[in-house]
Amino acid sequence: MIARIHSANFKLTGFVKRVDDQKLPAICQKYGIISYHDCGSGLLDKTLIKNRELVKNEPAVRELIAAGFDLVSFSGDKFLGSVQCGIICGKRGLIQKLRKNQIYRALRVSKNVISILSKTLLEYAMGDPGKTVPVLSMLNAKNDDILKKCEGFIALVSKSDEYKKCVDAEKKLLVSIISAKAAAGGGTTPEEYIENYAVGIAPAKDAPRNLDLEYISSFMRRSANHVIGYVDSGRYIINFRTVSEREIELAAESFIELLKDASRR
Repeated sequence: MIARIHSANFKLTGFVKRVDDQKLPAICQKYGIISYHDCGSGLLDKTLIKNRELVKNEPAVRELIAAGFDLVSFSGDKFLGSVQCGIICGKRGLIQKLRKNQIYRALRVSKNVISILSKTLLEYAMGDPGKTVPVLSMLNAKNDDILKKCEGFIALVSKSDEYKKCVDAEKKLLVSIISAKAAAGGGTTPEEYIENYAVGIAPAKDAPRNLDLEYISSFMRRSANHVIGYVDSGRYIINFRTVSEREIELAAESFIELLKDASRR
């Protein structure tokens, strides 16, 4: 067997060469060797991703099968957007041999995992995965739509008395719509980022010393709705690419609770 393994989270540069994915199966066939590609990411088809630059260097499962690889493995989560598991597809005879191997009994997934994975794959086969599979929907989200989410969040919180007191009057916190970067991550696209709008929250210059970014981040994370933002460039950032429409109100509720606590400081 010749195995090609996805180089997650690292790159080789300089005086290195790589056999093209389209040529490797033919080389294996010539010498009677099994060709195997672990593409890692679970990207079924590049046409599902509107931002093609994001996946320009990612091998897609359909491309690898079409190129003639005997076996292809990938993740059930990451770009596929389903439950965490490992998937092996390929030629029937080889798959049957793998199923007979005793180690398969130790590694096989539960019925719950199979059920969830089946529903996701049915969406790919018969639905509209670009919209209905959350990870694809987030990656395909338009910047204007993300801006509307940011504006909706600020519209909700700015109506509250806590906002009027802590932000408008006392100016303890600065709240604004900013430009931020989102990363698909997952070991598949470690250096690829998407720019979009986000909400940035920062302590004002004269804010109490205990009203800092660590306090803001910790409070939001431990709030009833567990809002997970991140700190970057002197701001606590909520990136609304990963916030659904129904979650905007929940994030606003947590921020208003933060303002209540901040007003007492």
